[in-house]
Amino acid sequence: YGGHMSQVTVDLEHMESGAALQSASMAEIAHHAVEKLSDPSAEVRQACLELVARDQAALRPAAKAIMALLEDPIWHVRRAAVVAVGRLACDEGTSEGGSDAERACLLLVERLMDPDEHVRVSVAKALQWANAMAEPAKALEALARAATADESLHVRVASVSALGGALGQLLRPAGGAEEPASSATGGGITAAQAAIATCCADSVPA
Repeated sequence: YGGHMSQVTVDLEHMESGAALQSASMAEIAHHAVEKLSDPSAEVRQACLELVARDQAALRPAAKAIMALLEDPIWHVRRAAVVAVGRLACDEGTSEGGSDAERACLLLVERLMDPDEHVRVSVAKALQWANAMAEPAKALEALARAATADESLHVRVASVSALGGALGQLLRPAGGAEEPASSATGGGITAAQAAIATCCADSVPA
């Protein structure tokens, strides 16, 4: 495992070195990484996800393959997929079948039930940025549930932090003035505020 992963890391570092980039652009490298997303090696799948996530132009064409890896049997591959899907959730582009951002956000919400806490922590962090772009109510409600009910302290902390950042984005748009929430989003905001209040109350000594 260690030797294989080291070799993958060395290969990726070589591809990204100045010498390699003289003959291959980042887009070409990302394209080759996309082709390896179905590699039988979990370490290769993870490394390629991490590489593709760095190139916004490569994300949308590979959206289907990236989203499918949220179901990978290996937790560290799922975590890498969460990061890539989180980037998709912040992308305003669309493809056949609708918005990639909306689908990505909904998939992230589902992945908050992942059996591995490392994956759930990454999901919470990704949703902080995703929910302001797509499906904010569902993202906020899912984070609120995780903040109060997840068995992992790390997930609860990450979810509370994500809720705070997400509320800041939703209530303080680029123009500076507070923007009234829609009825759908308002329900998520209410749930988020209640979850933060509950967590704060639980942290105060009796």
